[in-house]
Amino acid sequence: MQNANLLLGSKLTQTAARPLGGKLNFFFALLFFIVSPAAVSASFSIDTFNTAMTGLWGNQNESGWGTAITQEYGMMFVTLYTYDAKGNPVWYVASNCSVVADGCAGTLYSVKGVSSLTEAWNNANKVVAEVGILNLVFTDANTGTMNYTINGLSSSKTIARQIFANGGTKPTTDYSGLWGNVSESGWGVALTRQYDVMFATVFSYDVNGNAKWYVASNCPIVDNGCRGTLYTVIGGSPLTTTWNGANKVVTDVGTLNLTFTDANTGSMSFTLNGSSSSKSITRQIFALPPAASTSVCSSSKTPAGQNYSQEGNTITVTTTGCIPLPLEGLCTATSAQATGINVLVTNSSSSAQFGGLTFNMPGMSNPLDSLAATYSSTKTCMQNAPANIAALSINYQVCYDVTAQLGSSLDILKASGMVTVTPPVTIAAQGKSTMQTVPDCRTTDADTISDAFTGQVWSKQANGSYLLLD
Repeated sequence: MQNANLLLGSKLTQTAARPLGGKLNFFFALLFFIVSPAAVSASFSIDTFNTAMTGLWGNQNESGWGTAITQEYGMMFVTLYTYDAKGNPVWYVASNCSVVADGCAGTLYSVKGVSSLTEAWNNANKVVAEVGILNLVFTDANTGTMNYTINGLSSSKTIARQIFANGGTKPTTDYSGLWGNVSESGWGVALTRQYDVMFATVFSYDVNGNAKWYVASNCPIVDNGCRGTLYTVIGGSPLTTTWNGANKVVTDVGTLNLTFTDANTGSMSFTLNGSSSSKSITRQIFALPPAASTSVCSSSKTPAGQNYSQEGNTITVTTTGCIPLPLEGLCTATSAQATGINVLVTNSSSSAQFGGLTFNMPGMSNPLDSLAATYSSTKTCMQNAPANIAALSINYQVCYDVTAQLGSSLDILKASGMVTVTPPVTIAAQGKSTMQTVPDCRTTDADTISDAFTGQVWSKQANGSYLLLD
């Protein structure tokens, strides 16, 4: 009987799973969404529903200064690492750079009067002074222009996302962003992770309370952290003058050791000029995501017998009885541009069952039911997803007529003698779908990948690769 069950399972998989599976897999995985090509937008717009602009930026022809950007939805925290008129390292910060369309604008500040990292923390004499303005304008997700005024002098720099690592293993946890100690406001560390390397810029103070920055430009990832050499850089020119790096001197001043407890907490141990210390650090949260759009889905696309409602980030979909399996999704998830947002959609079915198929082997469980559960519990990943679906969840209790999708497979099932077919053949499923942003769709365990900008769809193959579907 065991062999018969295995043989039958294989037979049904070949006859029913393949024709029906592809349709159900894609349908349930996309959670009532359908992707299709959209017109390309002529202009770039920053998505305020993610953190895509976070990273290390600079000008490749002017090695020695840089900009650390941390985007949290509609706000950016920007730190400029540069030099004063004497070539000493100094930093400025735009802590509240509001995102508008293709960039952000905010006030630039200088900070002084705070203790150095190796001393007991003391910010009683901290002085924050407004020194100018910062205006970032991006051409796309990797290039842009930095316009600024510092102490009455205005200038502009072209900037690009700095690439310092490739290959290796893409991170499952991305520590990129602004970190610090909530009890010690005034210093921080900006982290950019690319594959197996971290680039860390520490903005702090010298023993006289003057702003000073250090950099660990090559902090290799080991286990749950990284360890690298700390450098100080002098001899560069101010941002408001023509760049001259001829006198630049890079000096090894110690070590940096970052250890993370999770994606949001950790510790920073370091040695600076022979003095060692340690700080607990947490990811700094300075902005919250916008509420999901209440018009994510259009009720005009709801087929007869299917009921749709949305409250906040939660969508509820039900059907009145069993209705024909829709040829397209309830909602059209398209993007007018390459947003750079990757959304993993996880569909978890609490129950799934075929109707209209009677299994004619007494004493054996119906393998068709497990087949239904398999294809209604799936994952898909959407590239270039629109921002308004990034935090949605969908509760569903539906029943669909899949007779047409099975097609000639029903005749094969009838001929086997193992299954009695009584149309309509239906699948009823109940469960929940959740969506979350991920760094890269191709490093997830998604069954399918779709692109909301191009309309392309890829299906995962047995060897783990993805095949582009026609």
